[in-house]
Amino acid sequence: ACMTIRRMIQPRGGKPVLLGGKVRDWPAFKLRCIGKLGHWFSNRGLAGTAEEAEKNARAYGEVERAHIQWLARHKINYAALKFVNYREKWKDVWEAREKCHRAVTDIAREYGIKARVTWGTAINSELKEGAWTRCVTRRDARFCWSAKEEHLRNARKLAERSRRIGLGNYCLHVIDSGSMLDPEKWSERCDRCKKVYGNNHLRAATEQFLMYYDALRKELPDCEFEAVVYPYHFQWMVPGFADDALKFGASMPHIGWVRGLED
Repeated sequence: ACMTIRRMIQPRGGKPVLLGGKVRDWPAFKLRCIGKLGHWFSNRGLAGTAEEAEKNARAYGEVERAHIQWLARHKINYAALKFVNYREKWKDVWEAREKCHRAVTDIAREYGIKARVTWGTAINSELKEGAWTRCVTRRDARFCWSAKEEHLRNARKLAERSRRIGLGNYCLHVIDSGSMLDPEKWSERCDRCKKVYGNNHLRAATEQFLMYYDALRKELPDCEFEAVVYPYHFQWMVPGFADDALKFGASMPHIGWVRGLED
């Protein structure tokens, strides 16, 4: 309401005037997420002393302020945070990068916007030598439901980072592969996963989500937790919807991911 009134106050003849008119709001949409914070981010200029890192972070935040204000004027209350891939090859600028992200999330919070990041469940960085069971892979990412020690370490790391950068929404995305025929490529799970979970994919997924959820609650209790299951769409839970996948694909031939099923 405040933003609506603000936008309706316009200068007329050198004086502020409150315009009249019918207002269409979005009361039915509690979560309004669009836009990405961090379009101007890069690794360049992050290296240096702690003082330089603080200065860069403040400058980076101010660059984003205009974008954040634009989102607030349009009543957006969630926005994704870009460039949060903390790869090992950029380890020397991790701390400076976190400062930049925190500068942006602090400003976004001033305008009632929660910063959102999607984390994954790959455990590459947590695997010790000889610990890989040749479970599910997606490109160069490694996944394993029964790798509990690795997931606990990864969950703590992501929760601590989320606290440092000031997240408002923590999204955990499972393996983005396999489509409706083999969600998360569950059929390719390792022997250890088969021994621990049998064919209970639901139990494996639930336990994995809970590890990350519990770690987040400990570090950042007020942060929202969003769990992305796979396949995404709720329609697959509707009885009978997936009984004839080819018929579903034929009804929407432009959807590329159902092409070739008849082969």
